[in-house]
Amino acid sequence: GGVARWYRTGDWVQQRHDGELRYLGRIDHQVKLRGHRIELGEIEQCLQALPEIADVVVEVYVPAEGGEAQLAAYAVLSPGHEAPEDVQWRAQLQSQLPAYMHPSSLTVLDAMPLTASGKIDRKALPAPHLSSVAEHVAPEGEVEETLARIWSELLGVPSVGATANFFQLGGHSLLATRMVSMVGSRLGVRLPIKVVFDYPTIRDLGSWIEVGRTANAPEVAARTLVADEALI
Repeated sequence: GGVARWYRTGDWVQQRHDGELRYLGRIDHQVKLRGHRIELGEIEQCLQALPEIADVVVEVYVPAEGGEAQLAAYAVLSPGHEAPEDVQWRAQLQSQLPAYMHPSSLTVLDAMPLTASGKIDRKALPAPHLSSVAEHVAPEGEVEETLARIWSELLGVPSVGATANFFQLGGHSLLATRMVSMVGSRLGVRLPIKVVFDYPTIRDLGSWIEVGRTANAPEVAARTLVADEALI
């Protein structure tokens, strides 16, 4: 008979009843999400550099009601500090890590859940806390209304208010990239991905787009004038 040989690869798998192995991730906290291999420790190290955060864990969260898996961060605050603003911790990630490594949410905990041996019990982490969406404020003007329609299509929600936060509605890095493409085709605006993280509401993002349009208006007018003169 043959000899079975096992190797320690560092992969984390689950053996099904039919003998098939299902790949789940890496024992050293490396996961594969949307085609990318992600080392969770790198994200944790980046967030823990913020003075407000004393301890942080990043995990993959899959909604119980179905939906796409996403990265979720959990943090314990440093004594005497308040939770960092969304813009602040997202900017920290933006400066050091690619967009596909950015968590969709950051949940503040009083303490990390621990196992009997004193290690962080990742299985006991709660569902991510998404701040309640602000009071519905109707979008105003062409830009805000177009953004609202785009978000509604991408996020699968029937109505989006002007003050709703893209990431609190379930948005993540991949959807942000798709949103940038749709904004470009429908509004004719070249939108850097960083702007989506810095201005995550329709009102703020719309204002950024409007300011950019106004600033570029003389240049656009000049190009139009040259084109018209060429036709004469």
